Amino acid sequence: MATPISPNEMQKWIEREIAEQPHIGFRKALMDIVLEARSPFDPRARRKPKAACVLGAVLFVAAAICFCYFNLGS
Repeated sequence: MATPISPNEMQKWIEREIAEQPHIGFRKALMDIVLEARSPFDPRARRKPKAACVLGAVLFVAAAICFCYFNLGS
C-alpha cells in the first residue's frame, strides 16, 4: 500500500517539478503569444512583437484616449 502524502508535501513536489521545467510558465506562454517564434539556432536573439498584437495595442490605446477625451474631458 502506498504511503499517504500531505497536501503540503504534494504542493512542494509540484512546485519543484515545475521549477525544473524551463519551458513551462505563464510569463513564457504570454510572451509566446505576443512575440514572434524563437529561433532554434539563436535562442538568445531578440524577438519582434507580432503585428496583430501591435495593432491590438494601438487600437486599445486609441479607444482609451477617445473614452477619456469624450467622457472625462470638460
